[in-house]
Amino acid sequence: ATGGPALAVRTVEQLSAVRVDHVALIDSATFDRVTESLGGVDIDVPSAVVIDGRTVVPAGRQHLTGEQARIWVHGAGEPEDEEDADRIVRERAWLAAILARLGDDDVRRDPIAWLALLGVVTDSVAVDEGLDQAQLTGLLTSLRALHPDDVDVVAAPTTLTRAGQGGAGRVELVPDPAPFEAMMAALRTDTLGEVLASGG
Repeated sequence: ATGGPALAVRTVEQLSAVRVDHVALIDSATFDRVTESLGGVDIDVPSAVVIDGRTVVPAGRQHLTGEQARIWVHGAGEPEDEEDADRIVRERAWLAAILARLGDDDVRRDPIAWLALLGVVTDSVAVDEGLDQAQLTGLLTSLRALHPDDVDVVAAPTTLTRAGQGGAGRVELVPDPAPFEAMMAALRTDTLGEVLASGG
């Protein structure tokens, strides 16, 4: 987004009233490169992605390249008011697949694979001024001891609205007030893990 890490931090802090110590911004191109460095990821594809009459991503459990995963996440020919919400769900699935791949023994125990991954991330991720490359590398290295089952990938509760007078403008994704505030309150009190575990 325009404004980089500084604007991202300010926006999140204003919306959530939660202090952000550090931030790392990762776009789909970085996800693509990370996926390629991992040799692809496994994703359950609910329906095939067909572009110009050609099946680009088949339905079912698929081992996707970075390019295929990016195409699947961004969809093809979806209605505008469905695109953003569906894309967020697919982005979460892609991130979960990357974390699962990081937990595979052939990746965790392969120093060459980790060096390749570190190179991709440190070259591609935008970070705030307080988070240097050494800290980012240390954070990534710590992931080797993290099991995918120990990670929850969640998104802030949002709702679709149409901007402009009379709702005639573009569709926007905005926080869904009540559930969003409940999630932010859990973050502020460091109880989000308990809320997720209870199914909240």
